[in-house]
Amino acid sequence: MTELPDLVASVLDSTSGDEEVEAYAVHRISTTIQAGTDAEIRHVGRAETRGLGVRVIGNGRLGYASTADLNPAAIRLAVERARANAAASDVDEAQALPEAQALPAPPVTDGLEDLLHPALSDASLADKIALVEDLTRRVVSLDRRVSALDTAEYRDDQRTVAISSTRGVQVVHSAGYVELWSDALGEADHVRASDAAYQFGRTIAELDPEPLARDTVDRTLRLLGPRCSYRPGVPVVLDPDVVADLLTAIGKGLSGGAVSSGRTPFAAKIGTTVAAACVSLADDGRSPTSPMAAWYDDEGLPRRRTPLIEDGVLVGALHSTVTARAAGAAGSTGNARRASHKSVPRAAATSLVLEPTVSRTELLASLDEVIYIQQLSGSGSGINPVTGFVDVGGAGALLRRGEAVGRVQTLPIATTLMSFLRSVVAVGDDSYPVPLSSAAASTVLCGNELISPGR
Repeated sequence: MTELPDLVASVLDSTSGDEEVEAYAVHRISTTIQAGTDAEIRHVGRAETRGLGVRVIGNGRLGYASTADLNPAAIRLAVERARANAAASDVDEAQALPEAQALPAPPVTDGLEDLLHPALSDASLADKIALVEDLTRRVVSLDRRVSALDTAEYRDDQRTVAISSTRGVQVVHSAGYVELWSDALGEADHVRASDAAYQFGRTIAELDPEPLARDTVDRTLRLLGPRCSYRPGVPVVLDPDVVADLLTAIGKGLSGGAVSSGRTPFAAKIGTTVAAACVSLADDGRSPTSPMAAWYDDEGLPRRRTPLIEDGVLVGALHSTVTARAAGAAGSTGNARRASHKSVPRAAATSLVLEPTVSRTELLASLDEVIYIQQLSGSGSGINPVTGFVDVGGAGALLRRGEAVGRVQTLPIATTLMSFLRSVVAVGDDSYPVPLSSAAASTVLCGNELISPGR
């Protein structure tokens, strides 16, 4: 198959007039292995995707087309279709391609040298299956109250991207990662609970089933204790998984498209206080501990660390080239992302992270009694990034000096994203990438106002 740089270069050979043209090509390979109780392998899958997207902009009109057929005739047809789509679209003065930008000099690596480690391709399918089987056996052997698995899953992903444009962008970059997680089922005294834990790495050697199994079981057991009551006004601690749901919604509200259209509670609030003074939030597109880490964004601009909130004050938003022009911002923040080669880039978060203020151990040990919220119910529809309203249920445990003493019934949480940010008292140092989110989240201590009284 023709190499990706040659594919994107061939698109530029067919440009005409003053039109701006960008070609985006991707080659992606992923493996998924799933197992259940007794190490029963339920699924082994391998997916490989190759595709090309063409963006054409002429006189403020955008056209886009894509193809999974990478022969020369299909590529020429994609260019013609993108050009025809541009001719039929409305004028949008914000539409433009970015000028090429070099990586910071001297190069800022931040540990990104091994984003695609050679050892990732060296691992055999048998090794990956054995890893999942080992994890399942460990989870169900640690405590008799946790005797079944919903699923244990291994996944790896390797991706190479090439981007070339008439504005001088010419980049090729690769990344890969591995993930391992387990979701356990527990039962005690006629109470049932389920919870999961997760690991991330760049090679299979970085995954360790033993601590992952222990974490999975501990999280499940925390939800199986005796039902507890708690005194009024007790502080609330949010688990990183819960914080990730909230940060993901905040990231959507701080994306350039939402900001420029006013469809966010953070619209027109740059320079104002939106959070407690202890809150500093950034999006770090270069964080090597994130599956989303990359040298470049999906327009070919260098990724960077973008401050969003500093000491409680909103200082920025996440932009692609188009959203920056629409919002009148200085320029892209390197946050252009695509769902695939079939879509145009849009501004989105990559790895949102809160600046820690205390260690997680100190945070929990310093409190006589806290409500620890470990899960949210209804977060898919109950957290609205457009209005900022949060209306969900929380499940967790009562902790005394960091130790679980019993479970708490589902707690009603009716608040707003901004009220959550203003309620933060401390941020732990235990951030990790949370699956299905755009956050590397930490344990967070909040005031009791998050819990809705009388509901």
